[in-house]
Amino acid sequence: MVKSLRNGSLNATNSDGSIFANNVEFISIGGEIAWKFTKKIGLSIGYHSAFSGKVIYAAPSYEAGIFFLLK
Repeated sequence: MVKSLRNGSLNATNSDGSIFANNVEFISIGGEIAWKFTKKIGLSIGYHSAFSGKVIYAAPSYEAGIFFLLK
């Protein structure tokens, strides 16, 4: 959850917006799953999305990766 600090008067309705003073607020939810194929190598996938927000575009985020355990 990200809560606005009310740190500026800029918002999404003007073209002079700033990502540091735009009063963005959102709540997101997501998850990640990891599979180990061997004792040291695996694959992870994840999904996150904002389900509530103010002055934000709520596009989902997809992640995927390969991991290697060092120990």
